[in-house]
Amino acid sequence: MGINLNNKILSSTNFNSDGETLNKFFLPDDTLLLNLNATNYNGGTWYDSAQGIPFPVVNTAPPKTSLSGIPCVDFNDSGYFESSAPNANKVDMRGAYTLILIYYHEGFVARRTIFEKAGTSYASYQQELACTMEVANTISWYRQYPSYDYAESKSYTTGAWNMIAINGNADATQGYYYNNGVWTYGYTNRETGNILQSGAIRVGTGYSGTVQAGYLHACMVYGVDLSTDKINKIYDYYSNIFELVGVTLYR
Repeated sequence: MGINLNNKILSSTNFNSDGETLNKFFLPDDTLLLNLNATNYNGGTWYDSAQGIPFPVVNTAPPKTSLSGIPCVDFNDSGYFESSAPNANKVDMRGAYTLILIYYHEGFVARRTIFEKAGTSYASYQQELACTMEVANTISWYRQYPSYDYAESKSYTTGAWNMIAINGNADATQGYYYNNGVWTYGYTNRETGNILQSGAIRVGTGYSGTVQAGYLHACMVYGVDLSTDKINKIYDYYSNIFELVGVTLYR
């Protein structure tokens, strides 16, 4: 069973009905490049359900747990997940993209990178995307080469589940974050340069260090900048599922 309402536990968000899954029915699966969901994680390699990309653990495996009935990966500064560069290159973020994180934010004592598609260090300014939670509870993101473009979001709710989403356009001159049902502009285009294919994808770590406190239910990447209508449908689906176990999903 996907949802156990008696015990108030959400055991799966890959809803099955007549052979149709959540990702095929509700989400535009033809553009879904990466889908890591905690329901598919059992304490070792985390497998993406969009293309079957394996994400082995680096260092000590973050434990799988359930928070307020929501299955999740517990990032506690112990370890993170990293794909190989050849597999990561199946998730091409050089052009238009949308990144979605369903994340429980506990608050940080120091900034930490949650998602990074980068083959070199932050100081080299080469990345398709580096997405970091700041101590002010905002998300910043960087991309570009040889000089980086950057952006910053609103402040997110601590001690709660948030659906964090950011996107960019095909020529890498714009970027938006999802803000209470609308895309809000938050991008600084410093120069128009090439986005180089970078290498491995890391979840739970990056240039600013490994996440020391936070829970991740899902991480998704689309190869398009999703419309307002599509991102709201995705939010509505997850929000409705969370409400079944009495949990609010903020946006």
